[in-house]
Amino acid sequence: MHSYCSNCGTELQQGAAFCAGCGHKVQTVAVANPAIIRLKKWHIIILLISIVSVTTYFVFLNKKKTADLEARLQNPPVRHTSEDNTAYERQAVMKKLDPGEREQILNTITAFYDAENNEDVSTLLSHYAFPVERYYQLYNVGYDQLHKMVVDAYNGKLYYHNIDIKWDYSTIAKTESGAYKVLLYADYTSASEAADDRVTRRLHLVLLLNEFEKITAIYPV
Repeated sequence: MHSYCSNCGTELQQGAAFCAGCGHKVQTVAVANPAIIRLKKWHIIILLISIVSVTTYFVFLNKKKTADLEARLQNPPVRHTSEDNTAYERQAVMKKLDPGEREQILNTITAFYDAENNEDVSTLLSHYAFPVERYYQLYNVGYDQLHKMVVDAYNGKLYYHNIDIKWDYSTIAKTESGAYKVLLYADYTSASEAADDRVTRRLHLVLLLNEFEKITAIYPV
């Protein structure tokens, strides 16, 4: 701290009885250097500006995160893997089926699994569009290949098998291209001929059908 003349403001020498500037008798008033006062004011201003800027940034960031979250909730991303990214499944927009059209697809799927349960190979294969884009874990399956797999399954590998569709839990949707996507729940019961080992398990399958109601893909969820 420095001492200044109370009359003219001149800085006083230490111990002086009179002001060297105006000759006024010294009445010392201890005040801070004006330059220091100005510097402190700038520090306070800068600090306030920094606080306002940081607060504004976090408020904006929080609003943006909230907006992004709301957008994701309203429009969840459609995720595909390299295995299930078939041509018809890439049609993201689904159209509502009218009751008659839904009934037709339901009958087609029912007839398909009736042929499966009755081991009617020719009728079963007639429901596919070849090459089948995906058949469980296989891709681009041709007629001869699928025919052999089905016949081998029926000849010795399976003594008994039956698929019971749970339509109350299944859904049918239509894409903009006119294809159909069926999320199918069913109970699958099977047994081998060698022993009494009948087992029932729940199936959750995806069936994709083209506009001609032919199966282009079938695989488990």
